Amino acid sequence: MSRTAGSLLLPLATMLAPSTDVDWAQAHCARPGEDAEQWHPVGKQKWDHARQVCAGCPLALECQAFGRDTHQWGVWGGRNLENGKPTAK
Repeated sequence: MSRTAGSLLLPLATMLAPSTDVDWAQAHCARPGEDAEQWHPVGKQKWDHARQVCAGCPLALECQAFGRDTHQWGVWGGRNLENGKPTAK
């Protein structure tokens, strides 16, 4: 993931793999004003925001599967993942 001065360069949904099955632009994390840093949080409050956004997202299951399959960390589809594995955070 490209970073500059501690911030992600691209919105989270643009970092997801292109797919003919999933239109990632429909992901709630792709909405204007959402900060991709919140899906890779440090404090509890940021985890809560990411989970709330994911809770109503129509692509949550696809996103969670992508996170697991590609060994991601952070909040993916409302689940906290570390190296693609769910955590208790």
